[in-house]
Amino acid sequence: MSRELTGKAILGSGGPGHLGRPLISALLSSGAFVINISSKKIDEDAIGANSGNFLHFIADLNLEDEVMEVRDALSKELVIDGLLNLAARTPRGISLDLNAVEFLAVFSSVVLPTWNVTRVFHSRLRDGASIVNVGSLWGLVSPKPSLYLDLANEPAVPLPAAKAAVMQLSNYLAVLLADRAIRVNNLVPG
Repeated sequence: MSRELTGKAILGSGGPGHLGRPLISALLSSGAFVINISSKKIDEDAIGANSGNFLHFIADLNLEDEVMEVRDALSKELVIDGLLNLAARTPRGISLDLNAVEFLAVFSSVVLPTWNVTRVFHSRLRDGASIVNVGSLWGLVSPKPSLYLDLANEPAVPLPAAKAAVMQLSNYLAVLLADRAIRVNNLVPG
């Protein structure tokens, strides 16, 4: 990361994942104070954290009450300069036999973490802050199952629709938060 972030507070969600570890590490090495919320523990040594620049909370980001508990555990004076929404957990493999409940569970596990963190913490964002939601190329184009060479790593059927929803949510939040000069971007790896 090329910007100096010393003194900036960044709230991340889903940091222990493949993208989260290097992104949080880069934020820390740029001088940011990082608060991370995830359902899993993160290896603080691997990301370069020390006790003065990193806080980690374990919570189910699909449950708004648990996200609110994290907010309430933080100082009321804490003003957040940026949100980094990474959290999403989905099964792999193609199945057209998912019933509606199973489909919605996968869809929700992608969209709800982004929504819950943004909804619960938007009032703590500094005017002019940034929100970066991590989407996916699958939200723009359809996955091609033959590319996965029978590795059982194909995206679940609801995942592309959910990542497209994160992209549209990002667009709408950008409009809704523009009066506070809060930028909302959807990062699309791939």
